[in-house]
Amino acid sequence: MKLLPQAIGFHYRGKMEYVKLKHLTAGDYRRKVLFDLSWVWKPGDVWAVTGSNGSGKSALAALLTQELLVYSGDFFVDSRLSQESLIGFESQKRLLEAERRADLSDVSEKPDIGTTVLAFVGSSELLVDMGLRGKELRGIKQLSTGELRRACLARAWNQAFWILDEPYEGLDDQARELLAKRIARRIETRSPVLFLSRRAEDFPLQVSHVWELSEGKTVFQGRREDWHPTSGGLPGELKSRLVSPPKLRHFDQVPVLEFENVWAGYPDLEVLRNFSWKVYSGTHWLIRGPNGSGKSTLLGLISGEHPQAFQPGLRIFGKKRGPELTWADLHKKISHLSYAVHQRFRDLWFTPLEEVVAAAFQDAVRFVRTPSWDQVAATREILHSVGLASQAHKNWEELSWGEQRLALLARALVKDPELLLLDEPCQGLDEGAEAKFQETLLHEARIRGTTVIYVTHRPQERPFGDFQILEFPLTGSPSEQPT
Repeated sequence: MKLLPQAIGFHYRGKMEYVKLKHLTAGDYRRKVLFDLSWVWKPGDVWAVTGSNGSGKSALAALLTQELLVYSGDFFVDSRLSQESLIGFESQKRLLEAERRADLSDVSEKPDIGTTVLAFVGSSELLVDMGLRGKELRGIKQLSTGELRRACLARAWNQAFWILDEPYEGLDDQARELLAKRIARRIETRSPVLFLSRRAEDFPLQVSHVWELSEGKTVFQGRREDWHPTSGGLPGELKSRLVSPPKLRHFDQVPVLEFENVWAGYPDLEVLRNFSWKVYSGTHWLIRGPNGSGKSTLLGLISGEHPQAFQPGLRIFGKKRGPELTWADLHKKISHLSYAVHQRFRDLWFTPLEEVVAAAFQDAVRFVRTPSWDQVAATREILHSVGLASQAHKNWEELSWGEQRLALLARALVKDPELLLLDEPCQGLDEGAEAKFQETLLHEARIRGTTVIYVTHRPQERPFGDFQILEFPLTGSPSEQPT
């Protein structure tokens, strides 16, 4: 099969379409991901592309921004549509990675804040309009998820096209409301907007047409009023199975986490002040609050990734960070799972699921050396327990997004960590995948006696009935928080 290096179909030269696809099949150099797609996007039509995890929404966005190869079919796209048109979690991730690579904090006398918000956007007026007044001189890597999303929209305000890929993902209710108003105003100016979301309730009211995809193929394409969502329904009760009896951890009185009058923040922003909190072995904590309220800072202090994690008032497993508790010692006892962790496995190809999970024993994505029989046995046991035993020899890229997230939960648990940190673990999952993840987590954490810290911005998210709640922004000590 000859792969075309760019989208060079029939080069339709009319001026009445933004995009025109005809029997198009596309992918990367490894495999095809979009199949036999035909579509015309005309001025005045507001399209929403939807589908469950792995349906092809993000692949379509990559196609339109010329990041995929065309295998066959005809393809025309307006030349003004570019990578700068794409706004979403993935584009934010790339931006932050570039900022971190350029960070000079290690070789300078003061922290390097990197690109300021004003320099990134280029307009104080747009910043004010996006609700970012007072953030002009802050580094973009210091912004919360919602603030950075708004900064990206401000920067792209004068772009001819917007492609919004799950634009509300990771945003609290206030940020969602503000963003929805800005999107609505953009559509009202008749500027072309393409909306990609797995949730129909997120569609703007102005959406006139819906395109539903499944496994890279068209399920429905037409006017919104004629669309009836395909529903796979929620999974039934997950029948988790254990090969060996559960290992219940000894519950002692030494806190797993102990914060005593801890401070954290930036020169112009205090995030935590005189913060005191204790977490005991086997307990489950739900940390919730809006974007920018301090949840990620708290996780960074626990995981040791925050520069202020060496304070004398912070003890983990009864020890202070430093010679008492090194980075290696800490991460032998902690596992971490988040949307960002999942992204690290995005380009993992031709690697069986079993190897991905077993490689956790080597702190690697793939095997660095041959695992021991005990490690292989533990891997097979956890895959059996979470219901993925039948998928063990499938390559990673063949799994759905939800199956991959479930596999990463298995990977996080396979070493039987004392502390499991979950940072928005259901971000990016559709309803069915989220339900299966939560049920698996509930079962595994209880039978293992794992201490769980679960962070979310969604007030309605409560994965366990026995979670204690720490609510941000803080208005009192954790013991005074609602449960």
